[in-house]
Amino acid sequence: MTEQNRTEAHLAVVRKALDAISRGDFPTLASTVTPDFARQDLGETFVLEGSGADPLVQFIGTVRTAMPDFTMRVVDGFGDDDRVAVQIRLAGTHLGEFLGSPPSGRRIEINGISLYRFRDGLICENRQLLDVARMTRELTTTDRAAGAA
Repeated sequence: MTEQNRTEAHLAVVRKALDAISRGDFPTLASTVTPDFARQDLGETFVLEGSGADPLVQFIGTVRTAMPDFTMRVVDGFGDDDRVAVQIRLAGTHLGEFLGSPPSGRRIEINGISLYRFRDGLICENRQLLDVARMTRELTTTDRAAGAA
């Protein structure tokens, strides 16, 4: 497999995982990661306990409970060897408690960067940094215009 083909295959797995998250399709999400999958939140806001698919599925379940229409998508991506980097866009309507904030009914949209490492065609590691400051503003501000900054 050429380097370009490998990168395209890895990006396809990332898109499959994010699409599964957006649909709440946890079996498909679990099928995209290795049994020892590890996720690191570089901002230390969304720390998962343990490894493998179960902590990831539980976390995404919590997010989708707070934002039932939660979506994640790849905006741009590139890769080399067993790694890919993607710009991601997250969106959802805040209808349940999240990060200590009561439901606001507000739509949030934030950007992030996700770094993925692959083994045997599956995601074995994810390091992610999200615009948590913007998300917090959008969840808690009473002036919607201030949250749109």
